[in-house]
Amino acid sequence: MSNLSPQKWLIKRRLEAAYIKLKEKGKKVNDVYLEVGFKNPSHFSTAFKKNYGFAPSEI
Repeated sequence: MSNLSPQKWLIKRRLEAAYIKLKEKGKKVNDVYLEVGFKNPSHFSTAFKKNYGFAPSEI
């Protein structure tokens, strides 16, 4: 059971998928944010940095 709200749980899952795409598959931030369900790169980058402590462009 998760102590996260459904919205936060979904964002966490999207960020985990994005991390894999960036790290293991070598994809670009501009391709990944749409693939994982974020509407704009700014929101994606902010959420990613808050979750992982570094920007997605730093991978």
